[in-house]
Amino acid sequence: MRGITKTILICAAMTIYVGKKVFPSELEDEDAHALNNYSYATTLDFGGYWTEDRAIRAFNIPFAFRLRSIKGDQWGIKLLLPVTVGVTDIDVRDDEGNEESLDLRTITVVPGLEFEIPLRDDWTLKPFGQLGGGKDLSSDEGAFIFALGLKSSFVFPRWNDYRFTLGNGIRFYGHDATDNERKDVTTIGTGLDIIAPLELNLFGTSLSPSFYFIHYLHLDEVEFERRKETPLTVDNEFEFALSMVGNNHISFGLFNLERLGLAYRYGDNVQVVRLVFRFPF
Repeated sequence: MRGITKTILICAAMTIYVGKKVFPSELEDEDAHALNNYSYATTLDFGGYWTEDRAIRAFNIPFAFRLRSIKGDQWGIKLLLPVTVGVTDIDVRDDEGNEESLDLRTITVVPGLEFEIPLRDDWTLKPFGQLGGGKDLSSDEGAFIFALGLKSSFVFPRWNDYRFTLGNGIRFYGHDATDNERKDVTTIGTGLDIIAPLELNLFGTSLSPSFYFIHYLHLDEVEFERRKETPLTVDNEFEFALSMVGNNHISFGLFNLERLGLAYRYGDNVQVVRLVFRFPF
């Protein structure tokens, strides 16, 4: 798994480098970065999503540093330092109604703090807050990005050695692109993670297969802006994931790998395929 993770980091670095050399072509007058949904991309891990008019690859590395561990009733504190590189291809229409392609590159950094509050041995609350920004590398325009929320993780008693974790969360997040109206979204998520009592030894690490399902309800619609057309909106999303979970987390400095797997998410007007490094709650 160390080799896989190193490959992920190298790919992200190469994407940043390539992004500096790509500029939107036909639509230089268009405030192109306003078509980007900066905040939605930061909620994904390493993967991409598709809508009717665009394809986005989001390379998100969830860097984090533990400032204090949970000990008894003592709260844990994590410093969040996620970095997301976005590669976006959007089909737009010019003033004559002709379809043209817009190619964008973005990078976002949204640092923050997450507190881990142990209510009981099997129940932990995790309030968090993040504040940062994003930049369109082709136009040097930027966006302000924020997120506030609360996550809950409840571990059920084992059943036939199966491990069940119920996750719940509410997240208020958004972005404010330069000279554009701020876009805010409130999302409620509920998920169940199941880890099977089967252990495999790979690369010297003991791994167990896992499956999780999550439903996301967007109280405020997620919007994908379009030029000369009404925005695409998303109200509900459903995510399924298969992964391998390590009995001990693998640490690479600021990057902590809990699991490695593949997730598929779908909803109104959007589809997502991504790698997962953790259960999101």
